Amino acid sequence: MLPEAVRAHLAPRIASWWMPDDILVLPELPVSGTGKIQKAELRAAYADYKLPERVARA
Repeated sequence: MLPEAVRAHLAPRIASWWMPDDILVLPELPVSGTGKIQKAELRAAYADYKLPERVARA
């Protein structure tokens, strides 16, 4: 799904302040041997991620 499609899907379903500031589409999520998402790996991989200027809040 493209970020715009995700926003369009969420818009009528969630409050506007719950809308994510940015949406990243990843080719796959890191999972453990039991199939759980490895959140620590995601945090490490995107620790330096900055919001694009067009969505950055003041």
